[in-house]
Amino acid sequence: MDAEIARLNKLAEERVRTGGKGSMRRKQQVVHKSSTSVDDKKILQKLNFKTRPIEQIEEANLFKNDGNIIHFKNPRVNAAPNTFIISGHNEVKPMASIPHVITQLGAENLNQIRKMAEAFKAADKDITADDIPELVENFDSKQ
Repeated sequence: MDAEIARLNKLAEERVRTGGKGSMRRKQQVVHKSSTSVDDKKILQKLNFKTRPIEQIEEANLFKNDGNIIHFKNPRVNAAPNTFIISGHNEVKPMASIPHVITQLGAENLNQIRKMAEAFKAADKDITADDIPELVENFDSKQ
């Protein structure tokens, strides 16, 4: 068993040696991972769209039929005629967790708006139940 390990070690040494017995060993080649910006450029080249980046977009929301929202915070947006490419980190969130999107909804989402309003009213009732009760007596007046 030791002879087999010694033979394998010798083969491994010979693999990285470029010359004879006394020559220098070659350096190990390091493979670098590509950055995301290079990946984005490759994607755009593969799609073959002549897009231009649009700067200063803080968020993007894509509405799904099941009532959830795909929320992009600080997305990279590229545009071409009749085509937009949105890339970046996204999260799938329920509509109630992003209340400021109500202004972006259209008439087709009317049922979802009603459900959200009912949920907010129910939450408001729970909050008002914990408020300070009104005073029964007036403590400012003298007796």
